[in-house]
Amino acid sequence: MHCKKCGTFYSRSSGECPRCAAKHEGEERDERPVPKEEVKRSWILLIIAIPAFIGFFYFMFFMIELMAAR
Repeated sequence: MHCKKCGTFYSRSSGECPRCAAKHEGEERDERPVPKEEVKRSWILLIIAIPAFIGFFYFMFFMIELMAAR
């Protein structure tokens, strides 16, 4: 199909024109700026949580290997 508004060719299976749909999505969203404290807290959580998650699985694997050795 051919969009009459922007001239983009697109398939009928997608419904509406992807370019026009993207423009509408941008208009509908009211993005508020994220506070710096929230961003900082998120990064700290990632920096601590990911190694802790990996360490937990390493510890569990180590314990299973230790128990199997006996």
